Amino acid sequence: MEYCEKTSSETNKIKAANCFKRAAEEGHSESQYSLGNFYEDGIGVEQDYKKAFQYFELAAKQKHQNAQIKLGYFYEMGFGVEVDTKKAYDYYNKGAHKGNIVATYKVGYCYEKGIGIEKNEKKAFEYFCKAAERGNSNSQYSLGRCFELGIGTNPDYDKAIYYYELATKNGHKSAKENLAKLREKPSSHWIA
Repeated sequence: MEYCEKTSSETNKIKAANCFKRAAEEGHSESQYSLGNFYEDGIGVEQDYKKAFQYFELAAKQKHQNAQIKLGYFYEMGFGVEVDTKKAYDYYNKGAHKGNIVATYKVGYCYEKGIGIEKNEKKAFEYFCKAAERGNSNSQYSLGRCFELGIGTNPDYDKAIYYYELATKNGHKSAKENLAKLREKPSSHWIA
């Protein structure tokens, strides 16, 4: 399988896609997942969301966590399949229960927005906390928003700053923008 590594030249991308196809047909879940990504992004193959979905589904049936999260995303967005927010939530929730931090963030996001589950800002906050503690920058950003806006918790200027700074350190661009805007607000904005 070492010749299935990702490379930059188009010829090598096609070779890698063919390699992943052979291994995927033999039931190799990591190759099924990788081939799903190739079809999703059009790497070495023509972009095809339906085929991407099919390969993610094959890998997910073998309990491949990242494939399960991809299926959740595809169901949420309607890529290669009809939108089904309940199934999206269910796939994210499976991953969250297995400790996957991206899935944990996505469950929080679903609770915050009411995607496939009844909106519940307190639960959203709880899931963001779980994923943020483990280094997920999207959850750190979301906690900054929660503390800034009082989503699922009481507003807290210092904690909002802390989580925006943490997310910024971890490369989250929107956190940096929100941090700058938050620092421009007069302190009287935060006095109860």
